[in-house]
Amino acid sequence: MSKTASGISGYVYTAKSITIKFHSGNAYRYDVSEALTKANLEKMIKLAKSGSGLNSFISKHKEIAKYAYIDNTLPKSSYKTYGE
Repeated sequence: MSKTASGISGYVYTAKSITIKFHSGNAYRYDVSEALTKANLEKMIKLAKSGSGLNSFISKHKEIAKYAYIDNTLPKSSYKTYGE
């Protein structure tokens, strides 16, 4: 996983969540909920694939960031590189 200015190194997603790995080593999981709608999850996945704007999106949507939790259970090999 390469270094990016955003601090994001990788991501993993499912139909109901996205887990974002940061250069700090922590991974934060965001699950579909009242705060994270399916539409916003799809937007986050699109941004992760493009490699641009995801950290800004999370920062602007405090209601989403508020419900994220650390999930360091996935092996490093599970993550796609940010921007792929």
